[in-house]
Amino acid sequence: MRKLTRREIALLIVVALVLLILLIEPIMRQGFPGDEFTTKQERLQTAQNLVQLAQVIQQIDREIQAQVGLEGQIISDSLFDEIANRVDLEALNRARRASTLASLHPALENKADSLLAYKQQHGAFRSLDQLKEIRGPIFEGEQAQAVISQRISNLAKKAGLRPNYQLNIRPIPGAKSEQLPPQTKKNLVCHLYLDELTSELQQLQSQQSAIKENEEQRQIETEDAAMEAMFDAWWGKDDVEDKNKEDAVETESKEQSAKDDTVGTGLVPSQYGQPPVDLNSDPIGGVPLQDTSSTPKPVRQFAALPEVIPLTLRIDLLQFIQSNLKQQLSGVLESKRGFLEAQIAVETDAAKDGFLGIGGKEQTTAIKFKPNSALLSKFETLINRYEAEQDDGAEETEKTLDYDQQLRALTQYVDQILEQEATLQGWLATVPATHQPEAYIVDMRFNNNIDRVVQLIYAIESSSKWLQVRDLQITVSDKKETTISANLSMIAKIF
Repeated sequence: MRKLTRREIALLIVVALVLLILLIEPIMRQGFPGDEFTTKQERLQTAQNLVQLAQVIQQIDREIQAQVGLEGQIISDSLFDEIANRVDLEALNRARRASTLASLHPALENKADSLLAYKQQHGAFRSLDQLKEIRGPIFEGEQAQAVISQRISNLAKKAGLRPNYQLNIRPIPGAKSEQLPPQTKKNLVCHLYLDELTSELQQLQSQQSAIKENEEQRQIETEDAAMEAMFDAWWGKDDVEDKNKEDAVETESKEQSAKDDTVGTGLVPSQYGQPPVDLNSDPIGGVPLQDTSSTPKPVRQFAALPEVIPLTLRIDLLQFIQSNLKQQLSGVLESKRGFLEAQIAVETDAAKDGFLGIGGKEQTTAIKFKPNSALLSKFETLINRYEAEQDDGAEETEKTLDYDQQLRALTQYVDQILEQEATLQGWLATVPATHQPEAYIVDMRFNNNIDRVVQLIYAIESSSKWLQVRDLQITVSDKKETTISANLSMIAKIF
């Protein structure tokens, strides 16, 4: 075989390089398959996070809608009568989509979101009457002009106006998209945290009440035992033996009666004087078995206060944080960074090289409460009060608190909450910052007394924040009866 010359070897190398460039160039232009897959995964995860966040925010939407007067009964009495005549309860429970609900009654398709959300929270419908309990957006599945007219009619009746007014409702032409300020998304995250605080506080308060009831019951039982011991001492030994025999005979008679009562009922008499156990129920406590698989557990977006902090302190701290967050949202508490962000500071220790690599230290970061922190001051006050109450008690129920341990737990909690808030705000950053509002001009003309006009304006401004008075023109209609002719102009914003 002939040996290749240097020139031939050089030509082969050049050809190989050209082929390699031709193969790599499309990949470089389109990106590596692994990078494209990673990008798609990140987008999918972001979409899933937004869907999860939307599900959690539904409850907050309900609360905000209730505050601005946009929530109400979505199944009217007249619509309920129509549904009751043609909808079967079992078919209603089987429905899982808007199209299926529409096949039962056309009006249910546009109200599917509220109906399915109610069923998801409360389980299957036990009767059609529960449809009247469903509350949701008052404009859901309804014509805006009809809802506005009905609401104004209710307000006029509340103000004592005679039904001799004229209404003209028309959409505002050329409505433009409005920009959502960044603070709106931040307030949404704050609302979400505040909602979970309220749920956590209710749970802890229920736990505290249960503990208090158990302590009172134990105290009563202790007092009863002391009284029985005292009576036994008074009666003497012979009387006690006679009494014990009588109690034994009475107990045996009750057990036999219980056995006779449970024959053929599916109940098995239990031991130790406990009530009969139903074989069709849960073996623990005799609680009937229920299918709870359809009732989803609430998804928490924020951490709970650490259990290392005593129960009473956690309740007080949650109430304090809750109060400050409400003030922050209402604008009473002026803080550009937010209440929790203003409580802590990040301290960084710079890295040290050391001498010849000996004694060097890496950069460290620590989260600490600021000296003027309102939350730290409240925490120290609660700790001192808690220890004072423990010292004054007849019996010490808990050991003296480790202040450093409690402070570390609270600091880590605040830091974790801020990290979770930042994560949620990052998800919301991908949501468009504009929205298309739907608004209507409402002109109302009527003749009535001046005090009735004032009552109507007060009812509008106090009960329906989505309905606002824009202009009022009045002329004297009858001087003797102090009647005026009013032309009231309003703006109705549909969210």
